[in-house]
Amino acid sequence: MKGSFYSMSYATFCNNPYFTRMAGLNNLAFDETFLEDRLGYDLGSYITDEFKKSRNLLGDTCTDFVSNQWLASQSIYFNSVLSLSRDSLSFLALRVLWDHNSISLGEFITIQQLYLSIRRLSSSVFWRMTKMHDHLHTIQRIYTRRNIQRKVEDGSTAYPPQSDKVNLGGAKIEFRNITFKYPGTDKDALTNVSFKIEPGQVVVIVGVNGSGKSSAIKLLTRLYDPTSGEILLDGLPLPSYRLSDIRRSMAVLRQNHPVFPLSLRENVSLGLPDRNVSEENIEEAMRQGGSETFVRKQSQGLETILHPERTVKLRVVSEPDAELKAVIDGKEQWIDISGGESQRLAASRTFLRLLGGDIRLLVADEPTSALDPVGEYQLFSKLRKHCSGKTAIFITHRFGHLTKHADLILCLKDGCLVEQGNHEELIALDGEYKRLYDVQASAFISD
Repeated sequence: MKGSFYSMSYATFCNNPYFTRMAGLNNLAFDETFLEDRLGYDLGSYITDEFKKSRNLLGDTCTDFVSNQWLASQSIYFNSVLSLSRDSLSFLALRVLWDHNSISLGEFITIQQLYLSIRRLSSSVFWRMTKMHDHLHTIQRIYTRRNIQRKVEDGSTAYPPQSDKVNLGGAKIEFRNITFKYPGTDKDALTNVSFKIEPGQVVVIVGVNGSGKSSAIKLLTRLYDPTSGEILLDGLPLPSYRLSDIRRSMAVLRQNHPVFPLSLRENVSLGLPDRNVSEENIEEAMRQGGSETFVRKQSQGLETILHPERTVKLRVVSEPDAELKAVIDGKEQWIDISGGESQRLAASRTFLRLLGGDIRLLVADEPTSALDPVGEYQLFSKLRKHCSGKTAIFITHRFGHLTKHADLILCLKDGCLVEQGNHEELIALDGEYKRLYDVQASAFISD
């Protein structure tokens, strides 16, 4: 800071690692961007525990706004003068002291009372206007969402049962006449969909955009419950199981996993948030996911925070201050990575779950959209290898190299299951699957 706080330009930033970590954990806990990952990885307890640790380590360090810290550092006389200088009556009182005949005592008292009344009224009006804006916004949200049932009820049955934990195999899944509408919409995302997946099967779901592929996965992971119909997991209704158990038994790799505002180490290790993950497991997960190379390029390696919380503040009173800008230049800058690198980082987290978790079901929903064909082929090959014996569901637009290995292909169109079978069976049907397959094959056939 240069000169007086209120009259000069200044720059502030936080260099306390415990405070910035608390800010990152707070963001991870409440930002909607991380919702699916918070639920899928069951991060609630981890975030709470880590936040408490950082708060204890922060101790008595002041976290107030820098303006309040500056005021608190000034003498009581300075603050008293500053407070009086903000009150216009102070100047009137000085005038009376200077010239006794300028105004009578009665007039001064009347002006003071009138001034205080106006001040209280204006403060009240401002406060009520602010509150009114907040209340109107809340009312708008209530009316918008009053008919939306967001809550997914938790079950009480352990999954997998104790008898199955010794010999972990794949999950058995059945959709029975499933129809689903997203909350607040009238159109069916899925309509009367029924299929069975046997334990250990490799399943590929195909269809054009908007056909309902990802919607089926969101029901399976219980981000939503179906509008009608029933989903069975190992013979029991899916809602009967504990949510935390279901999600702990699944490894879900989606198209868009946001980068956590924590270190790269935690971006990988949070695949197993309730375990002490070894350095060897993290290294192996990065090798399998393909993130090892770009992580090594970072100046701090696994300790790098790609998206740090922003605490930098710059206040410029008049002309831009080059000296202050030089101070904050490079502070808390986000490190941009490509879409492919982001997907490889998420894939590494998934491989950690496959390597160390009690996984019965792997779901890969368009996880390679930003990878080149070679990278996609390598990643899917590794996923198939690591989920041997487990049930695996793949969704991808470039499905040719997967469907030939699939035990079951589910072909969706406009929210309906129009075909199911293996590759040879669906090609022989000469229907929607063959049409999609031929479109992809034509790209490799010369005119």
